[in-house]
Amino acid sequence: MKFSEDTSPRPQVPVFPPMAALLLLVMTALVGSLLGSGMAYAWCTAKGYDLPGLLAGFGADSPRPERDAIRIVNVFSQLCSFLLPAVLTGILLYRRHWMAYFKLHTMPGWLIAAAGIGFVLVSFPFVQLTYWLNHALPLPGQFMEMEKAAGQMIKGILVMDSPAELWLNLIVIGLIPALGEELLFRGVVQQQLRKAFANPVLAIWATAIIFSAIHMQFAGFLPRMVLGATLGYLFYWTNSLWMPVLAHFLTNALQVIAQYASGGKLAQAEITKPEMINWLAAALSLALMLALGHYLWRSRQVKV
Repeated sequence: MKFSEDTSPRPQVPVFPPMAALLLLVMTALVGSLLGSGMAYAWCTAKGYDLPGLLAGFGADSPRPERDAIRIVNVFSQLCSFLLPAVLTGILLYRRHWMAYFKLHTMPGWLIAAAGIGFVLVSFPFVQLTYWLNHALPLPGQFMEMEKAAGQMIKGILVMDSPAELWLNLIVIGLIPALGEELLFRGVVQQQLRKAFANPVLAIWATAIIFSAIHMQFAGFLPRMVLGATLGYLFYWTNSLWMPVLAHFLTNALQVIAQYASGGKLAQAEITKPEMINWLAAALSLALMLALGHYLWRSRQVKV
């Protein structure tokens, strides 16, 4: 896809009450989740798997066929719970203008795109600091059980014994969530909350909180919230949904590639002590984020 400066007039899109749009999104997401669960159950039954038993016993020791089965189940979930509801909501509300509503009709210039990607990439050391802070917070026993189950699932999916599994994970963990989650959270939720609050910053952080909470992994709540906020600011500054989609994909893809290159060791690593934090790197990360963020903000001011 070619990057170019957007000089064309922006198409006009209809205006709908924010709460009505969000209610429609919730309804379509609920229906989509049921559809995804039904499709996953039907597919597993056809392949001879008991889905509840497969999920309960899944982990890093699961064989390749079971890992692929769980990946397919995740594809059904992502497509039906995120991508489909977001696109359907956009089409129902804005009809032929849905691409313009999602801001998929334009791309920023190369310099802005590079700064945007850099903004997300340099945030990694700072995000590690927020992970340690999150880990220091006590969690109720029920949440700890949820974290343990989610951790086992992630460790199992991230087992990659061949380049084929690496490529499959880049699609299942990298590409599909980047498209679906950005369409839903930044494309619909953030834009509608911005209308409701009349405050873009409040909308960005409210969406980031919802984005993190919906994953139901509270040991990583703070770092995921920070990631959601960086993606939200990218969307606001560049006025193009392609930027957070690309940044989200790169974030996930780099973690998958690093996991594959490490031979599976990264999934076992947890930053749990202050001495495990590179404080200088975290401070430099925050400084670079502020510098790149200021540049992107100024570029938006010039366009406005």
